[in-house]
Amino acid sequence: GTGSCCKCHLSGNDISPAMLAIAESRNCYDALATVDLNTNANNTNNDNNNKDADNYAPLPYATNQFDMVTCTGTLTYIDPNESNLLREFARIVRSGGIVCYTNRTDKLERWKNAESELLVSEEEGSSGSGSSSGGSSGVWRREESIGPIPYLPGNAEYGKEIEVVIFIYRVL
Repeated sequence: GTGSCCKCHLSGNDISPAMLAIAESRNCYDALATVDLNTNANNTNNDNNNKDADNYAPLPYATNQFDMVTCTGTLTYIDPNESNLLREFARIVRSGGIVCYTNRTDKLERWKNAESELLVSEEEGSSGSGSSSGGSSGVWRREESIGPIPYLPGNAEYGKEIEVVIFIYRVL
């Protein structure tokens, strides 16, 4: 076919204006924004014991704005104990949409709690009640994880010691 039935709107963001300029030169994005994921979605009152969403500066997007969010190679540089980033990804993706991101194998353990806090329990998932059941904070279900696979293949600094895993979650 002609592809006329496939409509997609692509937004991109990066911390680097130079990378955004390259993205803009590709002429495939509807919108580009400078977003620092170390600032947005981080705890605004520096109280690491209080991860209430009200204490975080939200990402600059509307709730349910996207069908999918992808984040590649970025979580390495973000501290999950000072961030609400995964919850923000789930917030800006519509119900039924996908959050897909990568994480290095040497960073998996430190992100485990942040990921688990958002998981809907099997009981909740089977009842279809999602996050409204019993005050749970579950907002997504893991669809798949792929890997570990090579991280920067051929880079002597990482070799086979550090690999990457791709995580795919469905927002409920």
